[in-house]
Amino acid sequence: MATLIPPTRAATGRPSDAATSTSVVELQDLRFRWPGAAAPLLDIPRLCLEAGETLFLHGESGSGKSTLLALLAGVLLPQSGRARLLGSDWSARPASRTTCCSSRRRC
Repeated sequence: MATLIPPTRAATGRPSDAATSTSVVELQDLRFRWPGAAAPLLDIPRLCLEAGETLFLHGESGSGKSTLLALLAGVLLPQSGRARLLGSDWSARPASRTTCCSSRRRC
């Protein structure tokens, strides 16, 4: 599984308190499992990033780094939980989006 290093503010380098401000990226109870997989690839209870914060993703091939980015971009939808980017909740997107993309047809 990919390792999430706690976010830091670019200006101070100290951990942030994301609960007190508007998040640019917000994940809550996010779970994603590829079809046929025995266990979830991603299981993230909570992650918030503010503007100006950085996050380092580290992990071996297949650990979920690109999957997490695809979830944030709305290319994939989680089986449970919420992924928000700039206030847009991808879980509220039409189900046809995941069907279209998972079948590799042109969207």
